[in-house]
Amino acid sequence: MNFETLKASIVELLGNAAAGRFRVIGYQKQAQSAESVKDLDRSVQVFYKQGVFPKSAGSINGPVQHDMVFHIILTVSSASKGNLAALNDPNSTIPDLKYALANLRLAEENADELFDSLSRIVYQILMDARNVDLGIQPIRVGSRWVETIIKDEVLIRGALVIQSGALRLTARMPEELSGDSGEMIEVIDDGIEIDGDPTVQAGTLNEFETE
Repeated sequence: MNFETLKASIVELLGNAAAGRFRVIGYQKQAQSAESVKDLDRSVQVFYKQGVFPKSAGSINGPVQHDMVFHIILTVSSASKGNLAALNDPNSTIPDLKYALANLRLAEENADELFDSLSRIVYQILMDARNVDLGIQPIRVGSRWVETIIKDEVLIRGALVIQSGALRLTARMPEELSGDSGEMIEVIDDGIEIDGDPTVQAGTLNEFETE
């Protein structure tokens, strides 16, 4: 369906425009971790969040209009120069706590600035007039709009301060109702032969979809 095609197109669009400023998960086929996204190694990931099919904008035989919502997840992190573990250590001294807290605040501020910068870049790519169709041709994408930028609570993982959040992107595309042709299934008998009993079997029938 077109929502799957559009998601892939958004990933491609962001990946092509990244120019080393961030990584797009799925574009470079890389997994992410807190260590891999610290400081300037910032990551972006695209999720189809939900869809609405208004009755007033379609017919029973199709096509129907699909109002889509995508979440563009942004993740950055900043390494602290201090020992953040001291904040949770009951044996930490007052100077230890003050030093750890000061380093935490610096790392939080740096992560916040990195997130804001990444949000600005991704927003400008998605809302660029040249990208009104979000990279899809020749099917027309309607109502393309970045509605909100949401920033999550800061997370602390070891010496890293992680800031994540999301852009909420909406768009509308038609969907054809081609129907479901169905898939043949293969039935496999997982029978277990009981030792000493040549006639009785204990097992289940499992259904597996074939490719």
